[in-house]
Amino acid sequence: MEVHCYALLFADRILREDNGKFGLIGVFEQFFAVSVPFQPLPWGIFVAFDNVSAGQYVVTVNLVHDETQSVVLPITVNLDQKGQGPVQLPLAVPALRFPAYGVYSLTVNLNGTQIGSRTLTVKKAESPPINV
Repeated sequence: MEVHCYALLFADRILREDNGKFGLIGVFEQFFAVSVPFQPLPWGIFVAFDNVSAGQYVVTVNLVHDETQSVVLPITVNLDQKGQGPVQLPLAVPALRFPAYGVYSLTVNLNGTQIGSRTLTVKKAESPPINV
């Protein structure tokens, strides 16, 4: 059976409960920035895929600015899968500077084979955010 990426989400915060379940707070698909380069507060990427057999794997996650093709976020995870089943990876993004407005493509690869992708957009904010 083929590996299937069933979740690829951006969130303000990813929590792991005592029972092993994950909680995602503030799921989003875009940032609004008054100016660039732009550095948002720490955030995370939740990646989940299934149909993974036991073995050693390398998971690579890359966020690339579509216009310039520059990689702004490279993440590599060495995975030791103990048995057949799903994989859930909460990935912290503590400090990342977006160099420009536009579309950024996120790809997830398992041992060099792409298993998932989605986009994240950085848009120009019309005015500074209002703190409530």
